[in-house]
Amino acid sequence: MKMLAWIPLLSLLLIGCKPGPTTNPTLQSANKEVAEAGDKLNTAKNAYLASLRDEMRDADIDLDKLRARARNATGDAKVKLETNIKGLESHRGTVQRQLDDIASDSKRGWDELKTGMDKSWAEFKTAVKKANDEFK
Repeated sequence: MKMLAWIPLLSLLLIGCKPGPTTNPTLQSANKEVAEAGDKLNTAKNAYLASLRDEMRDADIDLDKLRARARNATGDAKVKLETNIKGLESHRGTVQRQLDDIASDSKRGWDELKTGMDKSWAEFKTAVKKANDEFK
């Protein structure tokens, strides 16, 4: 019975604690800084994506050169080139999916996404260069 006597008092305290619009200058300043940081992050993210898209176009040109070499090659060289190209095309697809994920994902940590993308991109770029150097 004594426990029931506390219920009205607790309900009054809880009603008085409900959140409302804040006029706290420190909180307003912090909210503004968070919004500005988000804007800077989006700007950096968009610049990074644009740079990668440009590099992807360059890599596509290199892949096209390899495809042209494969069309003109014969025998074992042709088989080796075509096998290499298929692997590069698969790798390119993986990189493209990661790029699309970064472009559309605003919830995961930017650093995590960028690190994974940088690693995949470096591997792909190295593989394209190696193939171009091997079949010159």
